[in-house]
Amino acid sequence: MPPDSPINTKSIAVLPFADLSQAQDQHWFADGLAEEILNALVKVPDLSVAARTSSFQYRGSSQSIAQIAKELGVAHVLEGSVRSGGDRIRVTAQLIRASDGFHLWSDTYDRQNADMISIQEDLARNIASVLETSMDPEALEQMAQVGTRSVEAYQAYLRGVQLAAESFSIQDGRKKLREAFEQITKALEYDPQFSEAHVRVAEYWKIELTPTRTDTGSSGLSHAAALDKFYTHIQLAIDNAKSESDRIRSLANRALVDVRLNEARRLFEQYLAISPNDEDLRGDLVNLLQSMSLHEEAARHIGHWRIRGETDEHSAGLFINSAYRSIDASEAADFGLQAMKRWPVSSTMAYQTHRTLLWAGRFEEAREVAARFRSLQPEGAFLVGAREACAAGDRATAEAVLAAMNADRPEYYSGQWLIHNMLGNNEQAAAVLQPLAESGIPYQMADFLGYPKFDPEPFPVLMAVLEREGIQRPEPIVEPFRCPPADG
Repeated sequence: MPPDSPINTKSIAVLPFADLSQAQDQHWFADGLAEEILNALVKVPDLSVAARTSSFQYRGSSQSIAQIAKELGVAHVLEGSVRSGGDRIRVTAQLIRASDGFHLWSDTYDRQNADMISIQEDLARNIASVLETSMDPEALEQMAQVGTRSVEAYQAYLRGVQLAAESFSIQDGRKKLREAFEQITKALEYDPQFSEAHVRVAEYWKIELTPTRTDTGSSGLSHAAALDKFYTHIQLAIDNAKSESDRIRSLANRALVDVRLNEARRLFEQYLAISPNDEDLRGDLVNLLQSMSLHEEAARHIGHWRIRGETDEHSAGLFINSAYRSIDASEAADFGLQAMKRWPVSSTMAYQTHRTLLWAGRFEEAREVAARFRSLQPEGAFLVGAREACAAGDRATAEAVLAAMNADRPEYYSGQWLIHNMLGNNEQAAAVLQPLAESGIPYQMADFLGYPKFDPEPFPVLMAVLEREGIQRPEPIVEPFRCPPADG
């Protein structure tokens, strides 16, 4: 954030809670508690909340609260600790005003483990109240609800939340994601009506159906079986939703998987009108708008991330990932280079910036960023290697990367398609996606509509969807870093 930019007085960062237990075995609870408080506060319409990926990077930091708040662009910071022993748990939390270090609110909860649900609810409700948000008492109460009264379900759920967060911080997070799914499924054994657990289980099955994700494929089930499970849990999430906004969110995700794109768009926008701070959901909407070739509408949401991305790492990544498609590749690349200075150890930032530089035709700068990416994430850099090779006119190396990727991840449909596309192998690229086209699940093919270079013409089922939804698809764009043809 520029130094003279005013900081929103109704803004907060939730730092990871410290595990002070003697056995140091409550990390899952400390992290899960902090993340769920953050997720509850995101639902407050007039409260700006720093993303988890931004605030949790300060775990164990020796920086002052004032400095952390300045870097995150927030006016307040919540910090806390957890100490557990026997059947009791002690949670301490402080809400600090960063400008002068004043403790606006603090409390210590020394209770039995059976009371841990009420601790989370009290924390979220008290913070929103102290910051004098616009929510009335009834809305605050609803916002703070965990969604279950079963302590066993709550504990299993928090373990799953913590594992899911870890899955995004490692190169191949499929194993962690599967472990998270198993924990949250265990929560549903204790409380079959736990709506947020159903939301997260449905999201797991949605990931299994999303071929452009790198963390798909951990269940081993067929796509048809995964779809059935998604429908089961998304319907239970809808039926047991603890608020209208939660119900709309799940309806939107079901419409998206059904490839009812206009309906999904309407529901996403309706949800964001109620919960404007849910950046992950905004990301889903931007992806949808780009899939529908509605780039002006997408650009309005992307511009929101440009502002937040000055201090928020998650928003910065969302901006770079989306802006080259709907705004301008060079502008996105410039932003990415600055973001890499702010977050120099983020491999995600380097990956996104590298791709955007290539789309902007800035190959020399991209080469330097590729080297940075490899130093941060030396394994599995298939797409970076293929893009670099094609940009340098080295078709043979790009083909070798494709062969290596196919040997390592044969089920990685989108990676194969991307490299075949870079090589100009149009028939092979279409053939790679044919199993998805024949799966009877149009969502899997519609997932590729977000790529500006994707051509839906070879896939009649997808063309029928575009016609039904009234979407005018422009001609595919050829990337400026496409490999030279095989014949020279």
